[in-house]
Amino acid sequence: MRLLYFTSEDINSGLFNNQVYENILGLIELKPDMEVTLAVINRPWKWLGHKTKIEEMRSKNIKVVYLPFSPPMRYYTSSIGLNKLYIMFFSLVFKLFVNSKQYDLIHCRHYLPSLVCQFLGLKNILFDVRSLSLFEYVEAGKIKQNSKIYDYWLNQEEDLINYVDGISVVSKSMIKYFEQYSPRYIAHCPIIVSTENVYYSEDQRSRHRGAWGWTNNNVYVYSGSFGLYGLNKAYLAKLISLIVSSDSKAKFLFLLSNSESEFNSFVLDFEFDKQVFKYFSVGSDDLFKYLSASDVGIHSLPPQIDSFTRLGTKVVEYWCCGLPTLLNSNVGEAADISRTHGFGHVVELDESVDTKDLVLDYSKFSREEIRAKASVLFDKKVVLRDYLKAYDMIISSPREECYE
Repeated sequence: MRLLYFTSEDINSGLFNNQVYENILGLIELKPDMEVTLAVINRPWKWLGHKTKIEEMRSKNIKVVYLPFSPPMRYYTSSIGLNKLYIMFFSLVFKLFVNSKQYDLIHCRHYLPSLVCQFLGLKNILFDVRSLSLFEYVEAGKIKQNSKIYDYWLNQEEDLINYVDGISVVSKSMIKYFEQYSPRYIAHCPIIVSTENVYYSEDQRSRHRGAWGWTNNNVYVYSGSFGLYGLNKAYLAKLISLIVSSDSKAKFLFLLSNSESEFNSFVLDFEFDKQVFKYFSVGSDDLFKYLSASDVGIHSLPPQIDSFTRLGTKVVEYWCCGLPTLLNSNVGEAADISRTHGFGHVVELDESVDTKDLVLDYSKFSREEIRAKASVLFDKKVVLRDYLKAYDMIISSPREECYE
C-alpha cells in the first residue's frame, strides 16, 4: 500500500509528534510493506527550525514532501470569499508539488487537507476528523451562529462528508453527528497514546515531588494548551477554584504549549496564589515523568454546541499514565467514558449547582487499573489497526459500495 498522509500541523509541535509522527511509525511497524509519504504544509518562516525533524523522519523510512507556503490562518474564517481563496491556494500548492496519482489512499488529517482533496477531485480519501471545527469557531467568536457564513460552513461540511470515501472520528458521539449526512463509511478511531512512552514511574514521581517540596501534597496536573483562542481558561479557573476550596493540600502543575507569560497572566487574571502553581513546557519524551509526579489530571470546558463530542488528548494521556481525572460535564465524551469505566470524578460547574460541600475522594482509584483499562481503549497498536481496516475498506470498495 502506498499511503499519502496529508496534514498542516506544525511538525515541531507536541501534537504532531504524538498524533502524527508516532502514528505513522506505528503504521509502518504494523504493516512493513506500506510506503508512507508525509505531505505537510507549514509556514515559511519555520522551515529552518523544521529541517532537523524532516531529516529525522526521512531517516525512519518516511518520505516527506515539505511545503513551506502556509499563509497566516487568522483570516480563514473571516468571510466566505477568503475561505474559498485559502482552499484554492492550498489546492494549487498541493497540485504543483504532490503527484497524488501515485498513492493508493490519502489520509487527510482534519478539514483543510480534506477540502483541498475535494477541490482537486481526488479519490480514495479518508477524512480524519479531530473535532467539529465550525462549532469551535462559533464558541471562539470567529463565526456567528446562524449567520450566512455559518450556513456556508455547514453546507461545506455536508458536501465534504458526502464526497470523501470514508471518515474516521475520535469519539463515538461524532458518529451520531455525521450520520445526519450520507457518509460512505465511518470508522471509530479514538485518540491514540503510545503506552510505551506514557506510563507510570515511581522513581520519577519521588524525584520530582521531592525537588518541588510537594511530597505530601495532592498534585493536580493540566497539560496541553488553553484551547483555541484561550477558550478553556474561564472554566478551567472555575475548576481550580473548586479544588482550592475543597483541598487544602492542592498544588497545580501546568504542562503547557502556551508561553510562560500567558500562564502567568492566567494566574494573575483569576487571582490565584502563584505559590501553589508550577509551569513547565514539556516534550513528549518527558511527559510521563510529570504525569507520574501528579495525583489527578484535570480538564474543564465551557458549554459548547459540540460538548457531547469532547474527549481531548490530555485526558487520554492522563488515563494511560493511570491518573484518575477530575472533569466537568462539558468534556462530554470523556465524562461519559470516565463514568462508564470508573476513571475519576465528573462535576457540574454551572452556578445553579451547589458545590460548597463537595468531597472529592480519590483513594478508591487504582492507577494500575485505570492504565490497564485505558490501554485497551487507546493504545497505539489497538487504534492503528482500526485505521488499517478503514484503509483496506476504502481501497477495496468502489465508492458506490463503500458502506459498513
